[in-house]
Parts: sequence; structure tokens; C-alpha cells
Amino acid sequence: MDAKTFSAFFDHTALKSETTLADIRNLCIEAVDHQFFAVCLNPTWLSQAREFLQNSSVHLCTVVNFPLGASGQTAACAETEWALKTGAQEIDCVINVGALKSKDDKKVQSELNALAQLTRGTALLKVIVESGILTDDELRRAIDAVNISGSEFIKTSTGFAKTGATPQAIEMMKKYGRDGLKIKASGGIRTLQEAQTYIHLGVHRIGASQSVDILKEFCQ
Repeated sequence: MDAKTFSAFFDHTALKSETTLADIRNLCIEAVDHQFFAVCLNPTWLSQAREFLQNSSVHLCTVVNFPLGASGQTAACAETEWALKTGAQEIDCVINVGALKSKDDKKVQSELNALAQLTRGTALLKVIVESGILTDDELRRAIDAVNISGSEFIKTSTGFAKTGATPQAIEMMKKYGRDGLKIKASGGIRTLQEAQTYIHLGVHRIGASQSVDILKEFCQ
């Protein structure tokens, strides 16, 4: 694999609350310079990032219902509609973790279906299931909900939970995900070895804030 192919796996990410406009500008410059697939940032920075990425091939991704998955369907849909109008090409939304753990699968499914309907034909939808804090049964039910919704991607983690991506979660997603469902590994991926592990497992995208350092290590 050459460096260009490797870099295209990455969503270059800045989601901390203390992120500044200067950080977002630098994020976008790095993404363009290193040919990462996308930047992933909080909605408040969408307009500025869209300007910074103008005339580049880097995709603009934002997060919804983030990081707790607890905004509720009405708020999550409104946030998604606004993000799409503001230029987002990809939406990473957090599943309703509390409802999932309460075994309210109907509520989980309703929210995902509504978001999938809003984004269909307009933007990619990646569903963050926060796999590191789910039991195997909960993760299986989350995967089923993503399958039914028709979302293009399932994503492991927000990066804010105590556990991020794990090979075990990826294997479950591969086993139970529908044909064509893509996987994004994120949460705690900071080294080349970790990134290569997930690529070898078959993920289609990696979310990382350390993308530049990982790429530099790859090119050594």
C-alpha cells in the first residue's frame, strides 16, 4: 500500500471542546496537504471549515447527537438538517445508547431511520454505536438497528468513552453487518500499528486526531 492509499483511510479529527478556530484551520490544511479523506469536526465549525477546504477533494464531516446520543430524535434531526444545509457531506451520529441499554429498540430504530431518511442521497451517515461500553448482546442489537436503517457506515466510538475501538468489536460488525455495510474504527487509535491492525481487519475508514503522526510513521 502506498502513502496516498493509506492516507485516504483517515477522517482527520478535532472534536474536543477546547478546539479553536486556529485548530480547525490547521486541521483542514493538514487534511489537504496529506490527502486525508475527510475532516471530522463539531457543527459549530462547519462554515469555516467549508471555506478552508474550498477547491479541495477533502470531505466535510460533522457529528450529531454527540457525544452521548441523548439529544432525542427531534433535536438530532434538526441538527442534521442544519448540518446538511451548512455543507456537511458526511454525518457521524451517536446511537441512543441509553435507549439501547434500556432495551427500547423501537426508539433506537425510530431515531436511526429518521436520520437515515434525512441524509439519504445527500450525505453519508455513519452511526456511532459506542461499542466499548456495550455488552455483546447490546452491540448485536445496535448492529441490527444500523442494518435496518440503511445507514452506509457503522462506527465504533466517539473517543469520549472509557474504551474506544477494539478488534473484537470490528469482528462482530463484520459478522453481523449486512452486505455492503462499511465500518469506521475510531477511539484511541494513535499509532501506525493500531491503524494497520484495523485496516487489515477490513475497516473502510479510521477516525483519528493523530493522523499526521501516523502517516509520518508509515512513510519512514
